[in-house]
Amino acid sequence: MATAGEQLCGHSVGARDREAFVQSARRVIAWGLGFGLSLTGAMSIWGDASIDFLTTSYDVQQAAKQFMPFATLAPTMGVLAYTFDGIFIGATWARDMRNLMATAFVIYLATWWALQDYGNTGLWIALLTFLGVRGLLQALRYPTLLRAAF
Repeated sequence: MATAGEQLCGHSVGARDREAFVQSARRVIAWGLGFGLSLTGAMSIWGDASIDFLTTSYDVQQAAKQFMPFATLAPTMGVLAYTFDGIFIGATWARDMRNLMATAFVIYLATWWALQDYGNTGLWIALLTFLGVRGLLQALRYPTLLRAAF
């Protein structure tokens, strides 16, 4: 979805076509959310079976299944961040994307530090927090950048 956002939104910015830009962004976000939710659903149903298919090692299977709930949430938690990356790159809003990512990274580090006693579970929570915060920050910044660009 990020690549589609880059192409469609970049073309719209170059054409100075605000309506095409907004429609492209909406479609890319809608498709991204649909795909992310579908992947989360599929992983929640078939995640354990896919681990069993990939390895016959009981220890590896158990270790992977322990963290499957976090891996299952990753597509949904990250979809806005990745989709908005494409929109921001296509619109040449890279500076804002960098700044928002740096802010999300600071929040990731604070979350990881607060949860470091929880091992991999804390690391997964920090990663999911980073993805969610990054997408949320980009979504909040989007209207201001849209007004400035058009």
